[in-house]
This record gives sequence, C-alpha cells and structure tokens, in this order.
Amino acid sequence: MDDYKVLRWELEAFNPDMVSRPFLIVANKMDLPEAAANLVRLQDEFGDLVLPISAATRQGIDTLVDRTWDLLLQVPRQEVLVGEAEVVRRFEEEEPFTIEKIDGVYEVTGKRIEKLVAMTNFSTDDGLQRFQYIIEKMGLEKALKDMGIKEGDTVRIKDLEFDYSE
Repeated sequence: MDDYKVLRWELEAFNPDMVSRPFLIVANKMDLPEAAANLVRLQDEFGDLVLPISAATRQGIDTLVDRTWDLLLQVPRQEVLVGEAEVVRRFEEEEPFTIEKIDGVYEVTGKRIEKLVAMTNFSTDDGLQRFQYIIEKMGLEKALKDMGIKEGDTVRIKDLEFDYSE
C-alpha cells in the first residue's frame, strides 16, 4: 500500500491530471505462496481494479491485455501544442485483420494478426492455446465462417499456413 501511495503522489507531482485518469493495479508474482494475503488486502482496498497475474506462469496475462485494451479505447483525444505546430494524438483502433479468398485459400492479413503470428511459439501447447484464444477474441473464426470456410480449407497468415478445423 505504501508503494501505491508513493506512486500516486509522484504521478500527481509530475502532472495533477494523471491521478484522475483510469487505471489498473497489477499484482504480479501471484505464483508465490505469500502473494495471496497481499492480494486480499489490495482487493479490499481497490476491488476489481486489481488484476492478479504471474509473469512467470502467464496466469492472468490475457485478462490484463483485455482490460488494458478496454482502457486504451477510453482515452480521450488530446490536443498538444509543440512550438507553433499543433499535434493531435488519438489512439485509433484499426481492424485486426482482413480476409481475402484467393485461389481457394483464405488469406488473412493485418498488423495485429501478423504480429500475433510472429510472436507466437507454435511448438508449445501454451503458445497454441494462447493463439487460439486471441484469434477467437479478435473474431477471426467467426469471420472465416461468415465467408463460408469449411473443414479442411486452407488458411494463410503471413508464413503460417494451416487447414481449418472446428
């Protein structure tokens, strides 16, 4: 709790507007035995703003990513003057993927989906499960079904190519 108070004080000293912005409290190292007692104290104080995770075991990471994404979507447009030029910053949501059917192959492209493929370790069950979870959240499987994909059809995302199965 002392760390939290010091951090909030430092944020307010840096920029008073910072403490009025939406935030999450990430409680890491939940794989350690003594972490449970600290988590209860944090949750008593801050409720669902507290997200328990373990970077070591990846417990809670997907929830953290989802909740962070939700917060980013709430960021209001900011206009900042730099010298004489006006700079407008705004988080713009882009489509996570697009699909084209080319010569019977469902070609999936897009920065988010291609980055996901590049960062996924497909040689582990955890990596494959994480990939499947994220593409389901993105809506890729639904979009493929809406385009008429069938069992055994080929899907290509960058260098990754696989046969679709339900």
